[in-house]
Amino acid sequence: MKVLSWITGLVPGLGRVVSSTTNHPVPGVDFRYLKNCDACGDFGIQVTRGGRHGVQHCESCGNEIPVPDFTKEQTKYFILSSWSHWMSYPLIPYNWHELSEEKKWKILGG
Repeated sequence: MKVLSWITGLVPGLGRVVSSTTNHPVPGVDFRYLKNCDACGDFGIQVTRGGRHGVQHCESCGNEIPVPDFTKEQTKYFILSSWSHWMSYPLIPYNWHELSEEKKWKILGG
């Protein structure tokens, strides 16, 4: 898996992921980056929730798939956003992949 080291927290509208208990991102646990979508090939948002396991969400095609756990070797290439960047964007809840399309659009402000 080729990981692009782009800080998605700097791109408006991509949302943020936070700790389910503290409502703030946990450094080294909650993070995001961009990669090619497995379905359409466009860039997709890789969101990890509470560890090395996550859900890939593609804004181009809407494809959402669970991704396997990452090794510690892979996670050292991820770039974390600062707390202020996380606070600038809408909250993406940990159960994002279970929400209806209507609820997703409401969260994103659409």
